[in-house]
Amino acid sequence: MANQLPSGRVSAASASGQLPDGSVEQVSGGGDTTAPVLSSPTGTQTGTTTATIGATTDEANGTLYGYVSASATPPSSADLKAGTGAVWSGSAAVSGTGANTLNATGLTASTGYYGHLLHTDAAANDSNIVTSAQFTTASGASALPKIIQQLGL
Repeated sequence: MANQLPSGRVSAASASGQLPDGSVEQVSGGGDTTAPVLSSPTGTQTGTTTATIGATTDEANGTLYGYVSASATPPSSADLKAGTGAVWSGSAAVSGTGANTLNATGLTASTGYYGHLLHTDAAANDSNIVTSAQFTTASGASALPKIIQQLGL
């Protein structure tokens, strides 16, 4: 029975992999099929309109995608990568295992958000999606005290 090999060559190996001369042909499998694993998601406000989101990964390659929304429900992998429906989305190259972070901007002051993260490795394997605990951006400075002072009240 003829079998087509990954190289496109055809082998005359039987279903057991044995060639007509009695030898056995070894065919190795494909590349990386192991998805990265994300854990320990974080979300921390860093200002009135900014935050840092991140997670720990076990692979040192590929891309980390981040997505900030007001919902604790994670988006689909496709929506997370595309940023569909996000208040903020972004990505960065992953160059090491351990904690990796992204800086979110353009958020609204005094608002609760969740960070959702996904790691796609260099072989296009998607990790699990992790979601941070809710974080709230800092409140904007009120102009009221300055106005009261200017009015002499």
